[in-house]
Amino acid sequence: PLTFCEGETVTMEATGPGPYNWTQDDVAIAGANAQQYVVTESGTYNATNNSPFCPGESNSIVVNVTPATDIDFSSSEQIICTGGCIQFTDLSSIAPDSWAWTFEGATTASSTDANPTNICYDAPGTFDVTLEITNSCGTHSLVFSNYIDVQDNQALVLSADGTTTFCDGESVTLNTTGVGPFEWTLDGAVIVGAGTAQYSATQSGDYVASTINETCPATSNTITVVVQNAIPVSISPDSDVVLCESTVQLQASTTGSVQWLLNGAPIAGATQPTYIATTDGDYQFESSAPGLCPALSDQISISLNNTIALNLILSSDTICEGDSATITAIGIFDDILWTTGETTNIITVNQTGIYNAHVSYNTCEADSTVRLVVLELPLVNAGEDVTSPCDGMMQLSGTGEGNLSWYFDNVLLGDSSEVFVESPVKNAVYTLHAENSGCISTDDIIVTADCISIFIPNAFTPNSDNVNDVFKVEARGIVNYEFFIFNRWGDVVFHSTDPDDVWTGGKYDYFVPDGVYTYFVKGTNAKYEDILDAKHSRGTITVIR
Repeated sequence: PLTFCEGETVTMEATGPGPYNWTQDDVAIAGANAQQYVVTESGTYNATNNSPFCPGESNSIVVNVTPATDIDFSSSEQIICTGGCIQFTDLSSIAPDSWAWTFEGATTASSTDANPTNICYDAPGTFDVTLEITNSCGTHSLVFSNYIDVQDNQALVLSADGTTTFCDGESVTLNTTGVGPFEWTLDGAVIVGAGTAQYSATQSGDYVASTINETCPATSNTITVVVQNAIPVSISPDSDVVLCESTVQLQASTTGSVQWLLNGAPIAGATQPTYIATTDGDYQFESSAPGLCPALSDQISISLNNTIALNLILSSDTICEGDSATITAIGIFDDILWTTGETTNIITVNQTGIYNAHVSYNTCEADSTVRLVVLELPLVNAGEDVTSPCDGMMQLSGTGEGNLSWYFDNVLLGDSSEVFVESPVKNAVYTLHAENSGCISTDDIIVTADCISIFIPNAFTPNSDNVNDVFKVEARGIVNYEFFIFNRWGDVVFHSTDPDDVWTGGKYDYFVPDGVYTYFVKGTNAKYEDILDAKHSRGTITVIR
């Protein structure tokens, strides 16, 4: 047949020689070149012969395909209250021949109308709706699960799990019946974030729950919550106490009754605001009054019959005259007073004497004493300043108390009152140390040296025969010494600022050839006067190998 339902087919066949081209509504069908073609869609079909000699075109055949119905429906409402009625509308794409509706949970369980009306629900819940339609191509069905939401419109009932009068810091759980979501209010103001069937109330006021479903609104009864304040309490002293006394007075401040506690246990008969504590431990009191919640005061620790220790640490029992020592007070105390009038933990002293410190901590006091001895410095005399003889040895002689020692530039010369030293050719300072009982005194003697001499050789033989192999200037008593040697071109081949330096005839890895070289020397005496004139500051040196 040329008229059939969607999903069925009809086969067309062309006669005559091929190849063929099939068309649908005058549009070529891609890939359709066989003698037969299977049709699945409505349209006008024909075939043409592509023979280059005898082309031909077939008659046309019209095919009608009846599409299956696209099922859909809607309702006037999906959320209703119990006892409510609604209507349904068929939205199928092609008009069916018949309808069969099924309404789960409705008082009218089924209908064959195209658009059923007055479908009512008496019980709360969520219910399915099914539509089955029939046309020439068959029967089709559609189910919407939990499509209709029927909500109970009974009044909400609010209840409490416990007492609605309680102390600050406690709470009571309020419960409501009905189907949420809910909105809770306290004294008419919405409680932000409260949307479940339970609410934990911690504040005084009137609580009400209501549904926020616009379809079936409901408001609960009111429950009043009373939160009682705790009775005010304070204890004096308000911090832990350490005393040297054997008793301490405790004071309770409150508007209610008083019961004193020691280490958490009631003290028999201790019910007055004032209590004299005679035992170490942790004290507090409990207070109660009508219409208020009982309260516990802060807890304080009491320690009686205490003593404090004071220890004075002296950095040294004895010091030398001119030195100082420190005394450090060690112990637990709030205040300290020294015999010197100072009030710091550490003081510095430099005189012989007895030093005392007095300290206090709460009501406790303590004293301690140390003694410092300051030793006199020993006498020492290095003698009168002298002039150096410049040659040979000279004797230094001094007097003093205790052990005597001579030093030059912090180098020990001898452990006695007298010492022999090589006569200095430059001004020198020698120091005499006197040490007695660990105390040291010093005295200096200045030796003035006016010893100027200089000798410059005029030749040397650097041939490694260990005879006259180096050039050396013999000088003493010269200050600011400087020596240069030049070759014939004026280049410096040797330079020195130390008379003890020697020249081997070489410079780095280069050794000068034999010949005559010019020198220039300069220097001053202790008074910074030039020791050589222009004539004697210049000369020649002959290198011979």
